[in-house]
Amino acid sequence: MPEPGIAGAEQQLVKLMKECLVLVSGRLVGSGFLVAPGTVATCAHVAGAPGDEVRVAWRGETRTGIVRAASPLGESKLVPYPDMALVEVSSLPGHPVVWLDDQLPAMSDRLAVFGHGRTFTPAAEPKSGWFTAGGEDGGLIRLTGDEVSHGMSGGPVLNMETGGVCAITKATAYDDPGLPAGGVAVPVRALRQFLEPGPYRAMRRGQETYHRCNRRWTGLAHALPRCGGPVGRRAEAELRAILAQLPETGHEQHLRMFRAVAGDLPDPPRHPLHDHGDVVTELAGLMAADDGFPHVVAYAIEVSRTAEPKLLAELLRQWARLTPRHTRDQDEVVRRLAAERTTPAPAQSRIPSLVVCVRSAGQDQKRFHCELWRYNGPEDVTPIEVEDPDRSIEELRPHLTRRIPELVAGEPGLMIELVLPADLFAETEHVLAATGRRSYALLGETNPVVVRDQERFDEPAELGAEWRQRWDALAGRDMGSALTRVSCLEQRGPRALHAWFQLDRSRAALVLPRPLQAPITRTVMEVGLFCGVPIMIWRRNGCDGEPEKSHQDCRGSRLARAVAEELAGAGRDDVPERILRMRQGAAAEEETEGEPSCGHDVVLLWDDPGRRVPRHRMLSPMGEGHARG
Repeated sequence: MPEPGIAGAEQQLVKLMKECLVLVSGRLVGSGFLVAPGTVATCAHVAGAPGDEVRVAWRGETRTGIVRAASPLGESKLVPYPDMALVEVSSLPGHPVVWLDDQLPAMSDRLAVFGHGRTFTPAAEPKSGWFTAGGEDGGLIRLTGDEVSHGMSGGPVLNMETGGVCAITKATAYDDPGLPAGGVAVPVRALRQFLEPGPYRAMRRGQETYHRCNRRWTGLAHALPRCGGPVGRRAEAELRAILAQLPETGHEQHLRMFRAVAGDLPDPPRHPLHDHGDVVTELAGLMAADDGFPHVVAYAIEVSRTAEPKLLAELLRQWARLTPRHTRDQDEVVRRLAAERTTPAPAQSRIPSLVVCVRSAGQDQKRFHCELWRYNGPEDVTPIEVEDPDRSIEELRPHLTRRIPELVAGEPGLMIELVLPADLFAETEHVLAATGRRSYALLGETNPVVVRDQERFDEPAELGAEWRQRWDALAGRDMGSALTRVSCLEQRGPRALHAWFQLDRSRAALVLPRPLQAPITRTVMEVGLFCGVPIMIWRRNGCDGEPEKSHQDCRGSRLARAVAEELAGAGRDDVPERILRMRQGAAAEEETEGEPSCGHDVVLLWDDPGRRVPRHRMLSPMGEGHARG
């Protein structure tokens, strides 16, 4: 495949795909790919029957695998549908995992096929080729265009329009003279055909957990212009993350829910429905309803009526409120939720604010798109500037330091929410110091200023219920005593920190003693954001963390004491105002040559999961507007 002709995200996706390719030697020598931790997907006619031993080669090393599940082989030359198998392989530490795309490719979608072939060499070597989707043939996807070599069976088919693996190569044109040039592939949704519900759900959980921790693949896929669907793949992933936390149920119950949303006209799903995500897959592939209301959003509302625990029900309703792109669909969501509301919505903060949303401009990590919104409450969010041109960071700084003071002039109580990529958290220094027309009226001393995580802001359900649980755990608590101080000498790695957060869900408000440039602070923050921690406080000039020094009265210790004292008796929603008071108190102190008060450089991350702007305004600059049926 001529990789120089593949641009940007596509080229990187191809590289990631090749990292997941394996050579499988079982009943035959063929291909496979890493579909979940310790799990290889391939064809049954390559791997063999359940219990068979196979050899799996990856990165030049060969390991033994066991076929844990496989569809029946049959007795004809072409193995019956679906011709799939899963192989368990141990001793593959740190291996990558593909991202599955359950949707069938549209006619003429560009497909990249990977595998091991023997067309020009006596031994099986990695091969790849370009194809187009030529429609369906008995449930199979026809591959037209390039050549599928012998040995590529079991290899992945990457849909270059969506960025996900949509199928497994089954046969070449030479296996059946009746086939067109190319071959056929089995859609990945057929995994439901031969896998029992338990193993299937375990495989999906393994895949989703991997991509929750390793977002490079999904980030690239979501940047593709045609990674669409009825609600957009990013929003669909959010919904799947919420639904995955619901209690498991069987095919018949899922089918009833499918019918409740889709009606009786569509054909029943061809494959069993093992989990809620399968229902989403089937509904997303249907033609739009007569009124145009997305089936997937209707399903989220339907499930929310009976979902337990109630927290997940509210997350589903919140997702439904934020997802529609059109005003008519937003109004329909409100109408449907009001018709049969089963639980009251949790109290949401109504602190008025200016919301500043900054995000990377598509694939260009050096340019940023900025949106400005006025937030007065969950039902009163209005755009100020949403169509501004993309800017470099050097262009963005003066723009914000000029524009924000203009917008908050005369409103000293108006909170400023800076929704930023984590890599830009240090940029708060420029915003806090913005002066407007009066050099003595620094913005950080006139208005509450908080930082929020842009990635989590865009994907409110990415961490499931944990973010909301930690936020709700702070309701009614004295924030002075709710603080958890991270040690100046903290050295734990990501895995240990993750376990530390999981052991106590009340760890929801952190004081970080060291500055953001310290690697350990970045690690604590990254893991904390992943685990749903909604409040973090740090200094731009914190403790240096040197082990040979005493930390009884270092900058980190003084920050922890000052913040605890300031927040004593304060509630969760009072924190931005109290931190503002710290900044004002530090500014009012007489200047001395001694150690400055920590209020001079304190920064607050305050991330309320209920404060959002309409999602259709927050689409990627490359767009998610192409609806695939």
